[in-house]
Amino acid sequence: LSASFLSRAQILVLAALCTVLREALGPLPVDIEAIPQAIAVMTAFAGAGLFIRELARNRQLTVENQGEVEQQVRLRQQAEGQLKVLVESSPLAILTTDWRGKILSANASAHRMLGTAETSFDIEPIDSFLPVLSKFQRKGMPSEPLRTELEAKGRRRSGEIFIAHLWLSTFKVGSETRLAVIVSDESE
Repeated sequence: LSASFLSRAQILVLAALCTVLREALGPLPVDIEAIPQAIAVMTAFAGAGLFIRELARNRQLTVENQGEVEQQVRLRQQAEGQLKVLVESSPLAILTTDWRGKILSANASAHRMLGTAETSFDIEPIDSFLPVLSKFQRKGMPSEPLRTELEAKGRRRSGEIFIAHLWLSTFKVGSETRLAVIVSDESE
């Protein structure tokens, strides 16, 4: 019962005390022949106490770690929610693509700017709207992170040309490199 809150040394002392009391108060007389049995009893008491102490300690650590993990998950979800609100409420078009140019996500401003307000980007690659990006795709996956800005011509789905200011950045998701594109319509 006490093993869950005592230290190791205190458990060993208590095991020795219980062994002495067992031998002193037991029905058999205490003599030299009882020493091996007393050592076995003390070992059993100490082993059981230390085992229970470690079980209690591991359970306490698990509960503490679970609390920390849950707190980190809540903080991550809160940060992701704030980031999603920031991206969705941004007046700038924000898109992410894979390295082949397939558009993976886009905010509402991107849909408005590129004239795709009611449809998705599943069919068209990013370079059909921002042709300058095909140069980056032809060069292949960069070994170093790419962080750059440039001005180029953009094309809406209707065919209308506009001057675009682009900020490009690569990032990794697992082993795959992705491209984040922030676009400002400079013709407005």
